Amino acid sequence: MVGLSVTPVPATITNATLRNVNIGLEASGLALQMSGGQITNALDAINVDGLNQSVGSWSLTNVSLSGNRRTGIRMRGLGAAARQTLTMRNSNANSNQGSGLLLLNVVTADLGTATSPGNNFLLGNGFSAIDVQGVAGESTVTAVGNTWQPSTQGSDASGHYPVTETIHGPIGLDLHTNFSLCDGCSLVR
Repeated sequence: MVGLSVTPVPATITNATLRNVNIGLEASGLALQMSGGQITNALDAINVDGLNQSVGSWSLTNVSLSGNRRTGIRMRGLGAAARQTLTMRNSNANSNQGSGLLLLNVVTADLGTATSPGNNFLLGNGFSAIDVQGVAGESTVTAVGNTWQPSTQGSDASGHYPVTETIHGPIGLDLHTNFSLCDGCSLVR
């Protein structure tokens, strides 16, 4: 566990491969940029917790989080002073036994916007590709321009959503779905 801080500590990881570990990356209070590489066959590939009011931001580009025993990313914020931020581009969270991304409480996730599509692959997970849980309205998730489980929750046969729209919860957690949302949470896809 990396130290606790009001200002995130900068860190960079490039082209790292982590396999067969308990937790691939686990930290609090980081401003991490990961470019390239993969985390496979871990319990959680990435586990981020806003412990003791630690703000964090994680940016993943060209990263594979696949085949993990629970989640690709488990990220939890603990109140506004410990908001966690995730940006993900050209990456994948595929074939994890649980959810691809589990976002709890106060999290801002940018997995793609209309002006900057994510180009992420979010398919084949045991539960939802994106599972948003927590207090209504405290998490913000945009996920435009990604490839999802085909013909699921309105995606087309190639796994795309041709029209950008905001989906509002509650949408319950289920097997092999694209998203689940707590009551009062929303997802732009």
